[in-house]
Amino acid sequence: MNRLKTDILRQLRQSGSRPVSGERLAEQFSVTRAAVWKSIAALKRDGYRIEGVPRAGYRLLPSDVADGAELSRLLENAGFPGVGIRIAATLPSTNAFAERLLGEDFALPFLVLAERQTAGRARRGERFPSEPGGMYMSLAFRPGPVPSLHDLAEAVYSLVRSVIGGELRENAVFNGGEKACGMLVEWVADPDGIRACIAGIGVYPEVLAPDVRVKFPSRIELCAAVAAAVLEKFPPAPPDR
Repeated sequence: MNRLKTDILRQLRQSGSRPVSGERLAEQFSVTRAAVWKSIAALKRDGYRIEGVPRAGYRLLPSDVADGAELSRLLENAGFPGVGIRIAATLPSTNAFAERLLGEDFALPFLVLAERQTAGRARRGERFPSEPGGMYMSLAFRPGPVPSLHDLAEAVYSLVRSVIGGELRENAVFNGGEKACGMLVEWVADPDGIRACIAGIGVYPEVLAPDVRVKFPSRIELCAAVAAAVLEKFPPAPPDR
């Protein structure tokens, strides 16, 4: 996203329900009103819902666009600044992509978020259905000492369930008999020991209870809440010296 689009989006967010005029935006960012209009149009193409209010300006409506800046802001507000974020429209597997980033020494903790997976992982080598509309994320972090992978995985499952509600059955959460979430927790190790934990979490928002959908109206808000719950329980350990 270019600088002007980012600045305009930030200003619309800060203004909340109050419209911001194109003239004010142009003056604030030292550009023409035509440049403001083009940026607004580009934001709409990106999926942001921006309403034009006659004789008042522009207003940002609730949106479900996967926005790294907004996700970073939500995590910072939850007490976790500096979490790395990678977002893609489509990935074969968010867990596999997280493993690749670890191989490139990407700093922990970090999040990978996709709107769709073509080869989402499940337990026992099975595939996890990951069509558009779901929330597919992998949180990579280095936890402190834990008794076993099984204990860590069970803790992650319970933490996710505490955010989204429903009935926990092994590594899945059900609501009204329908699967609302599936999880896969994996280790990444090297000769020196455990390098990181990758918690893969796929949620089908339309299956969540109505009160949960109201509480988290966008996938970004849901992702931030889930990640914050896990990081609060397992704050990343400092790197070895």
